[in-house]
Amino acid sequence: MTEPLAKRLRTATVVLCAAIWASGYAGASLELVSWERSFAVGTAGCALLILTTWLLTRE
Repeated sequence: MTEPLAKRLRTATVVLCAAIWASGYAGASLELVSWERSFAVGTAGCALLILTTWLLTRE
């Protein structure tokens, strides 16, 4: 993978993780889901996304 593409993928990962956490926070704030579930899903989602990005961009 080229370095510019890897950099864009890493940037997209950060943005998507922020969106996952923000949507979980909003859902928990509106009492659509519990804080525990929001935290668990956000953590798992970001962990999978970060792991996938790492696997795709490592050399």
